[in-house]
Amino acid sequence: MQSKVVESLVKGKLTADLCEDIVHISEHYIAIIDGATSLVDHGTRKRPGKIMAELVDAALHDMEPQLEAPAFFRALSLHVAQALAPLWHEENERPTASLLVYSRNRAEIWVLGDGWACIDDEVHQFSIPYADAYTLLRCTYLHALIASGTTVASLIEQDPTLALISPFIRKQSKIQNRLPLPYGYGVMDGSPDCSHYVRVLPVGPGKQVILASDGYPLIHNSLAASEDYLQALLSRDPLMIHEHPQVKGLRPGQVSFDDRSYIRFMT
Repeated sequence: MQSKVVESLVKGKLTADLCEDIVHISEHYIAIIDGATSLVDHGTRKRPGKIMAELVDAALHDMEPQLEAPAFFRALSLHVAQALAPLWHEENERPTASLLVYSRNRAEIWVLGDGWACIDDEVHQFSIPYADAYTLLRCTYLHALIASGTTVASLIEQDPTLALISPFIRKQSKIQNRLPLPYGYGVMDGSPDCSHYVRVLPVGPGKQVILASDGYPLIHNSLAASEDYLQALLSRDPLMIHEHPQVKGLRPGQVSFDDRSYIRFMT
């Protein structure tokens, strides 16, 4: 099935080199790949989220076009696991990514992890319940600090909630692609078990489709409108604790609270 790309964007919260989002466009697949940010300081080494995003991007070029979603994700996981093995040897951390994939052949959107998928005016937001839980913890604690007299400016400079939620983040690898919902969830980390968590959205012909990473707090029907909303939100809520609670806010030197990626196309 043919599809026409209208517009797309990838923008890092810091720099393009450090951005862990990728927009993939190939003959058979269109995808948003959102590599997960690490808590560990990797110095000048490539970050695990970027490694995973690049491996997935490369593997998508080799995927068979006729596969159904479960078989696709099992095959993709095998590709990724084999490519990752010589590149990554850390015992306590594993690169991961969320994926939103449009199969041109099957006219379906496949969702693994979090992000946005819009079909005409039908908007779907996908989140990870485990991450939603500690996001609520972060935002509640920041509200309590502000109510106690701590300034927003000082919290932007030094967000104390990282120490609060980091134990939860560090344990995510123990439950991803393992436990059932609402505690477990699926992401791309090289495990074929991720196929059990994939959500499928059928897409009819002549539809406008938008795929975006969770670096957008809200999606509109154009890139310009989505960008305008993001910039207005960052101005009024740089900590990201009000209308659209997030696991992190705007930090000094950043242009947004997270890397972001967006693609709009017609089926």
